[in-house]
Amino acid sequence: MSSAPASNPPPLTFSKAGRSLSDADKTKLRKIDDAALLTLRNCMQTVYEDGPRRDMRLWIGDLRLQALTNYATFNDTALAKRCLYLFAATPVNDAGLLSASCYERPYVCSGGQSIVDFSHIYAAALRDYVVASGDAETGRELFPTALTQFAISLARVDPVTGIYAGAEMPVDADADASDIGGEAWHFIDWQPELHKTAAEHAVIVFGLRAVLELAQQLGLDTPSVATPFADTPLPVPDVIERLVSAARKHLYHTQRGVFLSGVERQLSWASNAWAVMADIPETREQAARALRTAYEDPTAVIGMTPYLHHYLCEAFVKVGLDDLAVKHILGYWGSMIDAGAETFWEAWDPKNPRFSPYSDVHANS
Repeated sequence: MSSAPASNPPPLTFSKAGRSLSDADKTKLRKIDDAALLTLRNCMQTVYEDGPRRDMRLWIGDLRLQALTNYATFNDTALAKRCLYLFAATPVNDAGLLSASCYERPYVCSGGQSIVDFSHIYAAALRDYVVASGDAETGRELFPTALTQFAISLARVDPVTGIYAGAEMPVDADADASDIGGEAWHFIDWQPELHKTAAEHAVIVFGLRAVLELAQQLGLDTPSVATPFADTPLPVPDVIERLVSAARKHLYHTQRGVFLSGVERQLSWASNAWAVMADIPETREQAARALRTAYEDPTAVIGMTPYLHHYLCEAFVKVGLDDLAVKHILGYWGSMIDAGAETFWEAWDPKNPRFSPYSDVHANS
């Protein structure tokens, strides 16, 4: 069963830019596209389910990517609208902190915890919806919900360095996060070795840019938000400037040309993909160098989920590395096809097919 239309979009075709692809690559990409559509169809129920095999729950991070795929295929905007309202109706606390997930049955309620990066991505999901649907009324009604998330998270930015300081919290649904309200943790990816400060900092910037774009699309005044930098709320463009400057000063390694995270200066795909998604590099060339360097360095911490791999590929395309994006899609999602996948898996490491964030691969969705 699915709420998706009965028929699929037309088969995948290739533009002039795709003429350099071999017939074998085109065949593989069509199989990848078919599996992606079936994955989306299975997740389209009364909400965008994270994974119909396991928890059958709505999650913010998954919602954004599922909705983006939908806008380009089935073009169903109504389901995304319903999901956005469900999150706005089920915060985890009185401050309005968004729940990372929510339940519909036996009654609509919060999932009881917040994922910090997901709360920032809500703004991008709302912007995407308004662009795809033209529904400005919903955008205006939910705009305060999106903006509220940043007043909460920016309180955890170090006022001296300007870097988000909350990502040292453990990835634990029961982590004590009372200082930002409710139970909260940081996701980014299920890679256990990943240091998340740089990526989380960039996701905040990414979300703030989405808030600003949304305000402009809706004809709203420039929004302001509370920060540790001043006693009164600052205009969002000023906050973005401060956070970007801090990232360039403290997270970017000029000689290596990459963004690094933590006192150990960890190099990862996540830190550099999100820095590019947030437009933190000073130039497109600098962004492309950071991505390529992180991607090709054998010591870099890689991603473990299609979720992060999406943002890596989106960052590739953003800076003109389309060939690298296609190569990665063929290699990563293609390896799932080669392993027999008919739909794509929640977590996948081609070198360790039995990897699971839940200690047992059978629990993966």
